[in-house]
Amino acid sequence: MPDMDGFELLKHINSEMDLPVILISADARKQVVMKGVTYGACDYLIKPVRIETLKNIWQHVVRKKARNTA
Repeated sequence: MPDMDGFELLKHINSEMDLPVILISADARKQVVMKGVTYGACDYLIKPVRIETLKNIWQHVVRKKARNTA
């Protein structure tokens, strides 16, 4: 993204929308993972990601969102 990095995009999404975000990155450094969660990510997955893992986490996020809005 030429105008912003992924963390800035995450901040923008969280300030403008009620949209759960799962970050996926090859960067496994603890400070980067914590930054993503601090900026509002629901989860942070390290590449390579298995499709089964992604499906399970997404189902958890959807269920959590449904509980919070009920």
